[in-house]
This record gives sequence, C-alpha cells and structure tokens, in this order.
Amino acid sequence: FDLIMLASSWTMPRMQIARLFRCFRLFSRVTFMRQTMNALIDISPKIAIVVALFLLLFYNFAVVFTYLFKDLYSDGLTSVDYFSTLGRTFCTLLQCTIAGWPDMAREVMSIYHWAWLPIVVWVMVSKIAFMQLGIVILCQSLGRIDSGDDVYYAQASTELPTGGDTARIEAKLNRLAYNIESTIHTERTQKEF
Repeated sequence: FDLIMLASSWTMPRMQIARLFRCFRLFSRVTFMRQTMNALIDISPKIAIVVALFLLLFYNFAVVFTYLFKDLYSDGLTSVDYFSTLGRTFCTLLQCTIAGWPDMAREVMSIYHWAWLPIVVWVMVSKIAFMQLGIVILCQSLGRIDSGDDVYYAQASTELPTGGDTARIEAKLNRLAYNIESTIHTERTQKEF
C-alpha cells in the first residue's frame, strides 16, 4: 500500500495528498482505535435509524417553517431571507441546530409573537432528542469497550450458545476456577513458610 501511494505521488504531483491516507493504518495497529472502529461499525444501523428519523423530522419542520414564514423577507419584515424557499429553510434550521437560532428567533418574533413556539420546539427536538440520542448510542458502544466486553464484539452476529457451546463454556469455567483455587492455595502455602 505504501509503495503504491509513494509511487503514485512521485509520478502524479496532484496525488501527493493521497499520502495522507497512510495514517489510517493506525486503525489496524492500535488496539483501542481498532476497537473504537469496531464499535462504530456495530452501531451504524442504530445511527442510521436516528439519522433517518432526524431527516424526516427535519423535512417536516422545514415545510412547516416555509409555509408559516416564507413571505417575511419579500415583505421587507426581516433583514435576512430565512424561510423563502425550502432550501433556505433547511439552511436556517441547520443553523438553529448548531447555535445560530437566537438572532433569527428574535427577528421573527418581533413580527409574530407566537413564533417562539415552533422555533423552541425545533431547537429542543433537534438538539436534545436527536443529537443527544446519537451521542448516547455512541457512548454506550464505547462503554462496552471500556468494560472489557470483548465477547460482545466477538459474538455480535451469532445467536445464543447451543448445548455443546454451553458445555464447553462450563468446562472452561471449571478449569479457570480450579486454576484460581490452586493459585490461592499456592500463595497461602508460600506465606506459611
């Protein structure tokens, strides 16, 4: 891989930026990074569901805001065109999701005193419900790594153990218990001498 990247960057000067992708080799070499990537891959279906719900809600709110406030800029009531088209409304709602909503809310509320209600509902739903939900899913998955639940990742796609698997697990546990008892017994006898 490195040879291909270096040779292509020497022959094609614009390909020098492709050398940056060499840093992704760390994901396979550093254990925690590999576990983190496995966790991200494991939670991708859950994140996809959250993103799909967020986009559906995002579209619904954009249609509502466009319907309610589309004429504000054309009537000269606002200084910025926030809601005249669906695309501008998407951009405005995305800004509301991040941090730029107070100025827009004050300007719209100076015209419609009830405008705080849909704006606050959007901010609460988008920030608290969906952004935090994505973070919770990610933290739970990363928490499995910290708790040492590697069995979860090794058997993520398998079903419950069958009878033969259960017998093997019990045998391993019995051997482990015997080893622990013999180690404790050995330590006690060493302390006595």
